[in-house]
Amino acid sequence: MIKKKWGKKIPHLLWGGGKIIEPTEKNNNQNLLLRQKFEVGTLPLAQIFGLKASFEFLNKLNLNTVNKHKNNLLNYAQEKLKKFNGIIIYNQNLISVNIITFNLLGYHPHDIADCLGKNNILLRAGDFCCPRLAELIETNSALRISFDLYNDYSDIDKLINHLQKIVQNPQILVSFS
Repeated sequence: MIKKKWGKKIPHLLWGGGKIIEPTEKNNNQNLLLRQKFEVGTLPLAQIFGLKASFEFLNKLNLNTVNKHKNNLLNYAQEKLKKFNGIIIYNQNLISVNIITFNLLGYHPHDIADCLGKNNILLRAGDFCCPRLAELIETNSALRISFDLYNDYSDIDKLINHLQKIVQNPQILVSFS
């Protein structure tokens, strides 16, 4: 928030829709509403109404039910991954925010993420902007899956199925199709 007296002294930064004056020295500090100095053009109405609809949708949800769903998915995924040979789960004994950080031994996380992404399985690979990742889990890169209300058990089954395909046929990691 800027104080009105200082805002009036700042020259107009942007020009466009809704500004009738021209960018000249003479008119530069004309009495427009302060917001008109810094916001020009058409408002992003689709985003404004979309955000409103998102809040309305979220307000109708029971957060306890959503959290229980996410925790059930987390537990289901951990059990499936624990049974999978060659997977190391870095946070299996930690209470987390519905995130599992893991690696498939012998494979680079970015290769796995790329292959899974081509099959509509989206997860994150890398150091997750954590400069101390190597100190924490003794590797510079890992895979991370997270769960929310839009996920279900079939998403986890699909992930496990594709990880098994990679292990059975590592050549698919270099496939260009």
